[in-house]
Amino acid sequence: MPRPKDAAAPPAVFVHGYSCSSSHWLGAEERLRDVDVWRLSLPGHDGTPLPEGRPLDIDACADFLAAQVEAAGWRGCRLVGHSLGGMVGMRCAAHHPGLFSALILVDSFPRLGAPEPFTRSYWHGSPPQLKGRIVRQMVRNRRALPSTLWESVVGFDGGPDLAALQLPVRGTYGDRGEEDHARLTNSLLEFGLDAVSDLKIHIIRDAGHFVMLEQPTAFFRLLGRILDELPPRG
Repeated sequence: MPRPKDAAAPPAVFVHGYSCSSSHWLGAEERLRDVDVWRLSLPGHDGTPLPEGRPLDIDACADFLAAQVEAAGWRGCRLVGHSLGGMVGMRCAAHHPGLFSALILVDSFPRLGAPEPFTRSYWHGSPPQLKGRIVRQMVRNRRALPSTLWESVVGFDGGPDLAALQLPVRGTYGDRGEEDHARLTNSLLEFGLDAVSDLKIHIIRDAGHFVMLEQPTAFFRLLGRILDELPPRG
């Protein structure tokens, strides 16, 4: 397991989305030179075993995440969660107060049914090769996942979890090519993110759901700034 290199700077744990891969976070290691990065793979993904004696669902993923962070000695880390990874982060941070010093949501929502344009996975300028690679990977990975994980995503309501959080939450979302970023921010607040007491939302231009893959330079520059501006510890 990874160990922090600099105890004065909280490390960051990166969690991928549903049927995705920790490889989607390779850019974090390449671009965030001053940050301890741990790319964590959820059960059923990247060869991580399924939980024993219980179904694979968001709660099982949250318990797995908490156990991994505790075992690695990374209490007080920042959690960066894309899509499902953010949902898992909401549940884990709410059920394990003090485990994380901040939660960074990357195109992650408190439940399904997000407002337009966030129902779109891509924007009109998404590179076809990138879209094809993501779709092929997700289709392949989905075959190995039990239906219980997706069923838990469908039934997830992170509103109570968000309301319970006593830590900074930062959100980064692709604008799907829409120009009115203030409207997009307001729609996210109305969809449930306004339950967070310490929240900042950032919209990244010309990106969709996989914002860190579509606009890696803009995304990781923003993420680096977010991490720098967060309190040193929770």
